[in-house]
Amino acid sequence: MQVVRSLPSLLTKQKKRKEIQLKNKAVVATAAALGIALLFYAQGARAANPAIDNGSLYQNPWGPVNPQNQASTGFAPWVFDQYNTPISPFFIDTVKGAWGIQVPADSNGTTAYDAAWRSFTGDGALDPGQTFSTAVLFTPPGPYSTTELPTEGVDFFAQDPGVPSSYDTFGHQVLGIYLGPNTPSGPRFTLAVHNTLSDEQANIYVAIPLAFTGTLSKPQLVHIHFTQHAQGNWVLKMVSGIGAVVLTSHEYGATWNTVQGLDAVRYFTSQGGTSPGGPLEWKHMSVR
Repeated sequence: MQVVRSLPSLLTKQKKRKEIQLKNKAVVATAAALGIALLFYAQGARAANPAIDNGSLYQNPWGPVNPQNQASTGFAPWVFDQYNTPISPFFIDTVKGAWGIQVPADSNGTTAYDAAWRSFTGDGALDPGQTFSTAVLFTPPGPYSTTELPTEGVDFFAQDPGVPSSYDTFGHQVLGIYLGPNTPSGPRFTLAVHNTLSDEQANIYVAIPLAFTGTLSKPQLVHIHFTQHAQGNWVLKMVSGIGAVVLTSHEYGATWNTVQGLDAVRYFTSQGGTSPGGPLEWKHMSVR
């Protein structure tokens, strides 16, 4: 004899099956959300600490003797390189609220550079998704000669545990933004990309399509945002006035530091010669 189930009975069983399916989906979704949360927590535990600092918080004198380190900013203490002169080139521009480096003439008979370094707290390196930002004031560098190549720049470094650093233990060059008088038409911005570990000899040098308009009395303000991605991938955004440019590892390749992100940032001026230009100044820096 065939048993015919009533419609209410069938609906009740279908409802129960639906409830079980929904419960299973909820369990899977909860587990996935928990996994993502744990992943982000683990990344956060390894990441550089959020940080923010402004030149307006400092006063003269500023430099190796009086760095005015402020732990509350979230950055590691300042480190300075001074080669070109016995007189400190480092200063605070109280009008613009900015840190600065003068470009003195080469007084020691060699072409060298002066620099201020900043590194990160937390695990000391940018993790994928973190961004370092800074606002930089560029002025025209000194004239080119056969012995001088005056340059103002901001470059980024990372650590290779197997290769000792030649830069105050800050690792090796990863990517650089340089303003130099290396064209007949005048100064231009250049990007250097180190796809392999190649200090001072980048694999790629490319002109940055951002016009230089700065003068000594009216420096050009450029907002620089570097975002670290996994496996040495990166995004660099530069904004100045109404001009903006975005450069990426998709175009120019990943940098050599595939295991660990940026370790430090260097602001520098180099090779002042007998007619130094500059200065280089910067108003702000942050990690988020």
